[in-house]
Amino acid sequence: MMECLEAYGVKRGAENPECQTLMKDFKECLSSDVTFKRFEAMWWERQKQYYLEGKNKDRHYAPSPRLDSL
Repeated sequence: MMECLEAYGVKRGAENPECQTLMKDFKECLSSDVTFKRFEAMWWERQKQYYLEGKNKDRHYAPSPRLDSL
């Protein structure tokens, strides 16, 4: 990203489509927005399966591994 901004300048670099993709990736890396949205979608799907489809309560979450397995 810095190479792109150095080559085009800050103002023109922000308008350049090549730099925009690099800046978008950098902002995602800082904010983890897509990662959180993916986590939230998986959480809502688990809740939907549990409440609407009658999932068994003891199978709501996968069993955790043994403590000495880590």
